Amino acid sequence: MQTGQGTNNLVTGIKDCAVRRGVSSGSDATGAQQTITGSVSKYTVEAHRALIAMRCAVNKRPFNSVADPLYIEEVKLLRPDVTL
Repeated sequence: MQTGQGTNNLVTGIKDCAVRRGVSSGSDATGAQQTITGSVSKYTVEAHRALIAMRCAVNKRPFNSVADPLYIEEVKLLRPDVTL
């Protein structure tokens, strides 16, 4: 295998993955993960709740830890209109 083929395979794999995930290319692509380059991450209440549940399970924290006033302030700092 030549070096150029390996790089081409990587680029092809990245494009195929983006298609499977339904993410279009570009810095404002809906559904993209938030990155330093300015991509937009789509917020949903369901995704936020799922992330809270996973964080609690992985870190062996009680689910009511989301009622912690400092945690609420942290979340509101990032997204002021959120309700927990």
